[in-house]
Amino acid sequence: MPIMTAIAAVLAGLLAVAPRPGATCVRADADGVTVVRGGDAVVAGTGLRRWLATMAVLQLVDHGIVDPRRPVRDEIPGFRDGPFGRPARVHHLLFHTAGLSASAATSGDVEADLDRHGPTRREPGRLVEPSPLGDELLEAIVERRTGRPFSAYVRENLLEPLGIATVAGATEGPGEIALRAKDVARLSAAVVARGTHGGVVLWDRRTGRLLLAAPGGLVAPTGARPGAPRTAPSGHRLVYRLGRGRGGARLVVDLASDVAWVTAGGRCR
Repeated sequence: MPIMTAIAAVLAGLLAVAPRPGATCVRADADGVTVVRGGDAVVAGTGLRRWLATMAVLQLVDHGIVDPRRPVRDEIPGFRDGPFGRPARVHHLLFHTAGLSASAATSGDVEADLDRHGPTRREPGRLVEPSPLGDELLEAIVERRTGRPFSAYVRENLLEPLGIATVAGATEGPGEIALRAKDVARLSAAVVARGTHGGVVLWDRRTGRLLLAAPGGLVAPTGARPGAPRTAPSGHRLVYRLGRGRGGARLVVDLASDVAWVTAGGRCR
């Protein structure tokens, strides 16, 4: 499986959009961001933090600090592989295929959570199943490799370079991160623009396009739990359920036209 070929498939998560009147529709492309409506709607929750953890690790991969082929147990010694004959690797965490349970509880203490969870339950690479424990492991890798708290790394290396500030007073719990929809779109613009936006390079320009390619065999079926990525049969349009119900938030990336949409409460027209 290619190393840097699936940021779109790993942006999956359960983003929750704070209730506001009207719908949200923000368009992002290589030229910038266009707010159709609801650009100041607040986005927070598990999915947003999962997306930021994914991008942080991919940034470290691009800088040669993290090897995605490395077994997870080599990065986090408390991680235990199940009896499947091959280890879960960092790229399995990125693609949500490490064999971790979607219901695995987390406490903020990764070693204790791994001890409670035990060995992985499924063979790595077989099933797309976003897991809170997988998110915690990605954050732990960022912290151990950089020596910075995860939230601080994200602010300093993903948000502040693009002039993005978190939304004060809109968090859902300790350590939670909240952004405005238009700022989520700005991050999307950096993705579709080959890793750069507004003159700021978040990934190597030469490999940025590869960050959008969908990996074969990792597409979750329609109707899968929120957070599992889906793609059109052509592979040109990637759709992520980012919230529950018809009005839930979504991220849509059109690879043919290099456009991304952040939506909630209705479709973009």
